[in-house]
Amino acid sequence: MPAKNEISLDGHALLPVEYNAPAQHFIVRNSQGKEFGDQGYCYIPYDFFIGKYNTNQINKAKEAQDNTFSFWCLTHD
Repeated sequence: MPAKNEISLDGHALLPVEYNAPAQHFIVRNSQGKEFGDQGYCYIPYDFFIGKYNTNQINKAKEAQDNTFSFWCLTHD
């Protein structure tokens, strides 16, 4: 997880592939390859997705010049 005031403008994709209810986190595949995190996966707390983890990442990204960002919302049936 990024530090509270950390700014990261590098591009990559994340795909939640599983969740761990007892540990309260999602298991997420990162597009940066197996060298990233745990063989290409990372663990993102539920609190990050529901807005309790405030890093200011999105606001900082919007303020950056000459960068295009896309945000996707995944839903299920």
